[in-house]
Amino acid sequence: MLTDTLDHLNQTMEAQLLRDEHPDDFPYLPPVPSSRYTDAGFAKLEHDGLWMKTWLLAGHVSELPGPGAYFLFQQLGQSIIISRGKDGTIRAFHNSCRHRGSALLLEPRGKAMRFVCPYHAWGYSLEGDLKSVPDQHDFACLDKAENGLKPVRCEVERGMIYINFDENAGPLSAFMASQAPQKIGYPLENMAVKVNMLVEMDCNWKLAYHNFLEIYHVATVHPKSLAPFLDSKALSLPCLKTAICALQPARKRAAPSSRQTFTSPRTWRISSIRSRSHFRPSPISFTRLTLGGSICRPSGRQAQTNRSWKFA
Repeated sequence: MLTDTLDHLNQTMEAQLLRDEHPDDFPYLPPVPSSRYTDAGFAKLEHDGLWMKTWLLAGHVSELPGPGAYFLFQQLGQSIIISRGKDGTIRAFHNSCRHRGSALLLEPRGKAMRFVCPYHAWGYSLEGDLKSVPDQHDFACLDKAENGLKPVRCEVERGMIYINFDENAGPLSAFMASQAPQKIGYPLENMAVKVNMLVEMDCNWKLAYHNFLEIYHVATVHPKSLAPFLDSKALSLPCLKTAICALQPARKRAAPSSRQTFTSPRTWRISSIRSRSHFRPSPISFTRLTLGGSICRPSGRQAQTNRSWKFA
């Protein structure tokens, strides 16, 4: 399967290199209305119909090294606790006490063996169960078993942690199935996050995302840094059922200096962008998680023994 996939990608890029006219079978693409990027009503449709109903990349298992480790997913107007339980299971809960709705955790990441509300000290286990209520005798109608933290669907696929706010959505395995052949050979589960980079941009999420999907601007904007190493004519955008993956071969040049992070010819570049808010005028934030370089690196013995992969 891996050989077939790589052969197909290579053939696609070679065909692009040889092409010198518009392809006859390429569909007509009408202009995109600017309101798609500025209209708050359209952004709400995206929020309600897309982001709140799909699997969202929240983090990597390396960010939760042991029981009690947690980080907060704070995007789309939500605050979600993602933590590792004593049994090793990774779970997600709304960061909200069931008593008065106060945020349980205020720091973006850390370690907590219990979730204790800073307002009235209600305490919850790592499994989300309500365990302690000060002066519980004054709450005659309280059923602790029915007042645990509100869970959020959370599943892990090859080291990547995903959440979904839609209880009726299909399983993560089905959502990721079309991407599986593209990721064969990459040791995602054995990598470790080294740096989290957050950039605030005053624009609609699509404007930022589209910039990373096209290479048309590289020769003009990055003539000395990226353009000498990327063959823009061979850009390929495989449209999967649940993702678009931008692929382009690197140009054959002399070995880069130690400060450069470009890779050898026929090495794939994969980037992902996450939005934190969803429409103007509120600024949108996105995280570009680049697997490889200074952002994510393989951990343990895998770092010394596996040479069949590379990200940039």
